[in-house]
Amino acid sequence: MTKYYLQILTDNLSICVDNDINYHYEFKIGEIIDINLYSDKATVLFGTLEYDAIFILDWNKSQSARLTINLCITKGYMRDITIQVERDKKLDLLL
Repeated sequence: MTKYYLQILTDNLSICVDNDINYHYEFKIGEIIDINLYSDKATVLFGTLEYDAIFILDWNKSQSARLTINLCITKGYMRDITIQVERDKKLDLLL
């Protein structure tokens, strides 16, 4: 497993956390999310719970889009800040 950190850059990006009631968690601009990348799938980490990393753009509108991590980064909806987060953690250890 590889861990990544991504920062949200747009409104209206969400992830489904409960299919039974169709509940979506909507991310806020600037929010940093943890991604676990396994050999067969990617997941978003919320505390100790993991959800499939399939993002929804405009989930509450009639024309929503399902996006993977790669599409979200390519389209500018999020960016990879893994190097910055790891650097900050190392600096904190030194202090």
